[in-house]
Amino acid sequence: MSSLAAVPDRLGTLFTSILAHCGKDTTTAFQWLLYTEKPPSPTELYFAIRTSTDQLSTGEWDSDDADIETINRFITRSTRGLVEVVEEPDDLYMAIPDGEDEYVFTVQFIHEYVREHLLQGGLGSLTMGEAHLVEGFAHADIARCCLSYIQLDSSKYLQYFNTGRDLTWFSSRRFPLHRIATRDLLYHADLAYKAGALSLEFVSELPLMLLICSQNHAGFYALTESATMLSLLLDNNADALAEAVLANCSKTENPGIIAFRTTSQSVTTFEIDKHCHEKYGGVLGLAAAGDDIELMQQILDLGAAIDLPERGACNALVSAVE
Repeated sequence: MSSLAAVPDRLGTLFTSILAHCGKDTTTAFQWLLYTEKPPSPTELYFAIRTSTDQLSTGEWDSDDADIETINRFITRSTRGLVEVVEEPDDLYMAIPDGEDEYVFTVQFIHEYVREHLLQGGLGSLTMGEAHLVEGFAHADIARCCLSYIQLDSSKYLQYFNTGRDLTWFSSRRFPLHRIATRDLLYHADLAYKAGALSLEFVSELPLMLLICSQNHAGFYALTESATMLSLLLDNNADALAEAVLANCSKTENPGIIAFRTTSQSVTTFEIDKHCHEKYGGVLGLAAAGDDIELMQQILDLGAAIDLPERGACNALVSAVE
């Protein structure tokens, strides 16, 4: 028993020596495996690492340049052999009677103790950050990576959406990280902001129209093309960022027009009652649907109308009752 008790210490020393001279590629890989809601596929992780380390001029995947075997070797090398790519049955296809067996590649740590070692201080030693901020900075790095990837080919995305082509094929085959980047960007940004690892200035960098188009085409949300950044944050449940935006808003001389300002962005104005969601109408309806009393109060204090006709959408009271 005493011999078994000593094993974790020896493994910890081994992992520490393996990670002694790691770079940004290794840190990025571990952050994505530890803190994303769903583990990335090998291709997604490959593009996340290369985006974070500024190795891409485009987010488009050329399989002739990087086939699956090349990607798998890249991941193994970047993670110093502590992560492996495995082939597993695809549950979606395996559930189909008499269907052909289909397999997918997934990324995982070679042993659960690697995960424990990283969470218990190993990742902090790589990032040289304070222990209580390691997770927050990981979410901040992932959010920045998502934004960087989206910005690589933003004009191509919008052009592609206008053609009405199938987004599933587009995401997985042509721009592998696009779907997860647009879906999870604000999730990670909100957690990073809560942890004090990301400033509100990040909001002013976001490509509003691109995110709205991406999420609507993916079927996640029902924002209108006239949606504001505040409505995008509310619809993505980024409540901490939404509260901070509202705290930086003030009324103007024009009724219903609100001014938002940060240190980097002097003034941006928007209409507090603007119709921005097909189901919930304006930002008050979105806040009511999210059951957030503080957000609703902030929006009401800025002059939002309670009984606003919503052109086929729920008004705020109906959203709250629902």
